Amino acid sequence: MMSRTLIAVIVAVVLAAAAWQSASAANRALLVGVEEYSNPEYNLKGVKEDVRLLKEMLIRKNIFVDGEIRTLVNKEATRKAIISTFKDWLINSTKAGDLALFYFSGHGIQVWDENGDEVQDGKDEAILPWDAKVTGDREKRTFRGRTSVAFAQKTTENVILDDELGDLLKELKGRTVVFLSDSCHSGSVYKRINPHLVQYKTLEGPHSYKSVFETREATPTVAERPIEKTNIGGDLLVPGVNMAALTASEDSQPAEIAPFDRNPTGFHSVFTWYLLNGLEGKADLDGDGNITLNELVKFLEEEIKRGGYAQVPQHEFQPKGLETLVLASVGVPASQGSVEQPTRLLCSLKTDAGIAAHERTAIESKLRSAVPPLDWVPAERAACMIEVEKSGNSYGARLSDSTGSYWEARRGSTLDQVLQEVAKDARGYYVQANVIALRNPVNKIDLNLTYTVKSPAARKEGELVEGDYVDFRITPKSAGYLLIFSVDTVGTIYPLYPGRDGNLKSLAANQSVVAPENERLKVEAPFGRDLVFAVLTKAPPESVARFWKQDQIGDPDAVWLTGRTEFLEALWTEFTKSGRATNDWTSRLWLLKSFRSAK
Repeated sequence: MMSRTLIAVIVAVVLAAAAWQSASAANRALLVGVEEYSNPEYNLKGVKEDVRLLKEMLIRKNIFVDGEIRTLVNKEATRKAIISTFKDWLINSTKAGDLALFYFSGHGIQVWDENGDEVQDGKDEAILPWDAKVTGDREKRTFRGRTSVAFAQKTTENVILDDELGDLLKELKGRTVVFLSDSCHSGSVYKRINPHLVQYKTLEGPHSYKSVFETREATPTVAERPIEKTNIGGDLLVPGVNMAALTASEDSQPAEIAPFDRNPTGFHSVFTWYLLNGLEGKADLDGDGNITLNELVKFLEEEIKRGGYAQVPQHEFQPKGLETLVLASVGVPASQGSVEQPTRLLCSLKTDAGIAAHERTAIESKLRSAVPPLDWVPAERAACMIEVEKSGNSYGARLSDSTGSYWEARRGSTLDQVLQEVAKDARGYYVQANVIALRNPVNKIDLNLTYTVKSPAARKEGELVEGDYVDFRITPKSAGYLLIFSVDTVGTIYPLYPGRDGNLKSLAANQSVVAPENERLKVEAPFGRDLVFAVLTKAPPESVARFWKQDQIGDPDAVWLTGRTEFLEALWTEFTKSGRATNDWTSRLWLLKSFRSAK
């Protein structure tokens, strides 16, 4: 699921030789995944498959042989079995100089610390085996002057605390340990906006489905954060153990599961999916054929963020020099630039009881005609969902993407009226998917992209509300030519930089520019997920720059993507050759969720 060749070079460099691959080495891996819990309310999707993929990868990359890997899945992964197998397989069957890998995928929670060793936030993190039980509600307590919530240890059964994991890891002194945790370690309540497409690996109350006819709201204030950022990996570092700990999120965040229409397809843990792709070669950011810990961490942070997911992956390395080490060799650099342009939009349709069977058939047909790239697929394969409801004599429809973000609900007195509007959102999502997919895994230049909001209220990062004004600051770390554009929720493209004269400007390294120039973007309808894309090139991108002479690219009311398709094709032609990214450009993007203001 996670580590791929990560382990191979960590050990090779840390120990100065790949001693664990020698005949005398006793390397061991323990892979634990819980998809179906004893309490079915905890069940997840895709975890069992992730364990299988991880095991196959470890063997295929010759990191371990089949006999060196143990797996505990679902009913096998009880608290007793996990602890006893950890002792027998990882501790007792290895010796100093060997490699020990532990991987867990499943639920995680925070519980109030009872022994006083959690001085930052007063909470322990815990992973949930198959037989774990959590009863009662979270308790509100004040720690260091700050009130927050977590479960009480007395209301949990059969969980494994980070303290207990730390005690086990102490017995691995002299080994090199790779600790991989793809689970939430959160006690906060997180709404699952669209339970059909996204799952969070944190326990909460029953998920309430938000109807199309209910108004969605932005976060009124900045979400409460821990006193200091902590993560389970940092809690587990122990003297004498060389350890690389990679975790899916901060302790205060959920780790998500979502469907993917790119390989590996289907439902997968988000962190795992990106990690696997990164270690396949996309994390080779400088194109030298090797992946370092620094490159992998950077790839995960940026790619998960650009995908629109809320979680921020964490890492801890001991000794600290590990982050500069090579994790994997990916072969000839030129082979790592493969990119794939989306050609189809895979959606699932959900209708409520008020929609008759013949109306559902008509909905499928009309939306398919209005959005030519659209293919209807089952929910488990979908990258988006379109929901249609009926309330009295009114219809409503809404598009949701695989991150759990949903576009503004479309409502009207006739079904045709509503479908015409939601089709715009589907076309917009398709345009955005093409832009997001245009990434360069072999770039050798970099740039920073930030944004500022003029707003009376503080909100979560990435949220905008009607009436806000926004501008973007871009600072290239290398000299080059900069292009910036935005894509709104219906797929209309707006060139932001350079100005409307379309004259390309050469920027010096560390020279900041603000876009749009001499103005700010105002947040207004339609609402949903907006995208801002910046690309820096070494040579003038003449074939794309011609579009900057337009105020906008694409008519939001056009049935098809005329103009926008031409722009997308020009982007892919300019920046890829024969399906591979060239090495003379880089890009950054922001995904911003916009909301109608509450009045």
